Amino acid sequence: MRRGFYLLIFFACIACGNSGGGNSSSAESPKNWATDIAENPEEHHIQSPEGCFRLASWNIANLGKSKDDSEVAYMAKVLKDFDIVAIQEVVAGEGGAPAVARLVDELNRKGSKWEYAVSNPTTGNGVERYAFLWRPHRIKLSGKPWLESQVAAVIDREPYLGRFTFGNKTFLLANLHAVPKDKGPNTEIAALKDLTKWYPNDAIVLVGDCNATQEEFGAQELYKVGFKDVMDNQKTTLKMKPDKNGQHLANAYDHIYLEQKEWQVAEHGCYDISRDWSDLKSTRLISDHIPVWACLSVR
Repeated sequence: MRRGFYLLIFFACIACGNSGGGNSSSAESPKNWATDIAENPEEHHIQSPEGCFRLASWNIANLGKSKDDSEVAYMAKVLKDFDIVAIQEVVAGEGGAPAVARLVDELNRKGSKWEYAVSNPTTGNGVERYAFLWRPHRIKLSGKPWLESQVAAVIDREPYLGRFTFGNKTFLLANLHAVPKDKGPNTEIAALKDLTKWYPNDAIVLVGDCNATQEEFGAQELYKVGFKDVMDNQKTTLKMKPDKNGQHLANAYDHIYLEQKEWQVAEHGCYDISRDWSDLKSTRLISDHIPVWACLSVR
């Protein structure tokens, strides 16, 4: 089963672009699982290329109490080989933060310890929460994450920012869920060009569901201040059903924008979760977005 799952990861990532390499464990966890993990937390994980960490971003639709245990277990299988994860669309009500805790608890059963932070509810009309999840033996949190109040008047769900350290390098991770297409997401995206002005000493990476493509004016404003989109037009939203040509991905809305001068990219890709399910209706019970990822290092 374990080997089959890693093959599934490999082919799902190949379908989305540059998957890169990696080794996997070939056996089920032994009975002395907890002790084994403490001694070698990488044993149960795909190895990252030397010198970089695996960052993933995923809009998990309506992550809250509506997600049952089997769905949370599936999410953990998808995410367990990353080092840090940015999640959008955590429910703002009472079920949201506990759902993140359930996901982290499931991740902790997969091979190494995870930590997490959940934002306060955003302050605009589309109230949601964000979350960061990370493996502390690989990534360290520096300080406390925050909702960026400087753009709260312009961005409905103001982004969630956190400083993290990998090795001896610190970076600033910004997590965004822009408003829907018909409500002007590009205005929100363009406002984030000022992150480079407000945080000039940080290596910034901006991820999330932007509800806009890299050709639109929001992204173009980011490009003017030195950002680059790692995902390069990769479609990441799921159609309701495949079209007449069998295409099931709709829009290139999920991005990893980074300050080009500050970062190196070893590999990148996405995990097409629809490959794991019998149809798109079943897949969309998890989310209508697929996760995107990149293996990064600060220059």
